[in-house]
Amino acid sequence: MSARFSPHRAATERWLSTLQPPNRSDVLDIGSARHRGSPLESRWRRLDLVAGPGVLQGDLRALPFRDESFSVVRCVATLHLVAELDLGLREFHRVLRKGVGRLLLTYPLCYEDGNEQPSVRPTRGAWRRIMREIGLEAERIDPLDGAFGVLAQWLYTVGYGSRLWRGLAHAVARYDRPGGAWTTGYGVVAVRK
Repeated sequence: MSARFSPHRAATERWLSTLQPPNRSDVLDIGSARHRGSPLESRWRRLDLVAGPGVLQGDLRALPFRDESFSVVRCVATLHLVAELDLGLREFHRVLRKGVGRLLLTYPLCYEDGNEQPSVRPTRGAWRRIMREIGLEAERIDPLDGAFGVLAQWLYTVGYGSRLWRGLAHAVARYDRPGGAWTTGYGVVAVRK
């Protein structure tokens, strides 16, 4: 078991593995400095609050790119850190190409570090409405995990720092299957109309 294991991170990776990876150079990856999600392509444009090797510094609420610059915007486990959800999503819409632009995002409903963030926790129905309001059509809105994932995340959070609790969370997470009414977050795929 990796010391960096977290049930939510494992669920996010599992969901990302179900997607066809963008095989394009006109991909914007937001939140790249901390490398959330599956392996990054070196040819993608990368943006985060903190600059790093190959990572442009910027704010997702005011993206430093022209309108319709990208075919794909990928935002993994980052948008929940922004209080103004609608500003971020409107910026994603703005930089996506009409008719072909795709948004791939994951949105955790739980926070591993215990910080209280002033953000919202949309349901599946709320995601559909939000996407429609900003001009995106949701193709997929998937729970990232299920009841065992929620239990594993709770065990992980309660016992944070304890090898025993992390090990127990890891064992419980192995039995998780996405779906149902319980989840620690959503994966969303949407296309710009």
